[in-house]
Amino acid sequence: MPHGVSSVPSTACPLPPAWAHGTAEAGLADAALRAGAALALVDRQVRLDTPWRGAWLDRLALEAAAASLRLVRRPEDGAGIRDAHHLRRPGDDPGPAGRVYALWRRLAAHPPLLDADDVARAAARCGIAWSDDLEAIRAAAVGAAIGAATRRHPLTAALALLTAHRVERLDALPVQLWLADTLLARRAGWPVGVRVAGRRRRPLTRGDATADDRRRALAAYARAALAALDTSRAIAERAALLQGVAGRLRAKAAPAVVAALLDQDAVGPGLRVRGLSDRGLRRLFDRLTALGAVRELTGRAAFRLYGL
Repeated sequence: MPHGVSSVPSTACPLPPAWAHGTAEAGLADAALRAGAALALVDRQVRLDTPWRGAWLDRLALEAAAASLRLVRRPEDGAGIRDAHHLRRPGDDPGPAGRVYALWRRLAAHPPLLDADDVARAAARCGIAWSDDLEAIRAAAVGAAIGAATRRHPLTAALALLTAHRVERLDALPVQLWLADTLLARRAGWPVGVRVAGRRRRPLTRGDATADDRRRALAAYARAALAALDTSRAIAERAALLQGVAGRLRAKAAPAVVAALLDQDAVGPGLRVRGLSDRGLRRLFDRLTALGAVRELTGRAAFRLYGL
């Protein structure tokens, strides 16, 4: 169990107050307050050692990948990203969609690191060659994480990184957003990262320096944090259903399948469980679907994927 993380019941999930949602007309101070309140609840949630935390963070990584692909004008949606990741054969290139998903999955599954080799490898997973502009953003993130700027609020540091730097290449935008969320997680002391900036529909640039621009950016962070909490509640409810029926499953390998479902956005034909054949796995998924404990996510008759 990561340092600073406590074990709690799987249903534990914070509900934001109504005022945290705000309106588009909110002023800069109100936007900052709402963003801070929403992120404080995300902070609480990400530190909890819930059995379903992996599925929650992986679902957020999928959403971040979809948003990143929209930014770089690619057509893949969540379903296409899932297919790119889950239906490839071992060793196959998952394509642009699968590579961007892998970037955000890394944020969701590892401590937030900013060293040069780690970040360059993360960019390479997206098929993005390392460049001077990305190195400048990474170096600025390191300075904000460990230098004099550490007195800043984590959100202030992440927002400053986005507003003070830009990348000229469209394909590098996902890495810039990934760096901002990595910095936020590092400054907040989270055991893993949570996508927040990765939900943006458009990038920030050096021109986003006015009070109104900052207000809109803070409002976007608040919306993203609240959406992450909404996702956590949905995952928690479905996880409770799955855990409630787990004891009724006769297959000896069922606990391993349940654990995989609680740890990932989706599982499917590629899941390998000792003592469970492909046919047995399909029958178990059919049983769980009939019990309402999991959802079939593709609508297909074959090559199906299942998740909370």
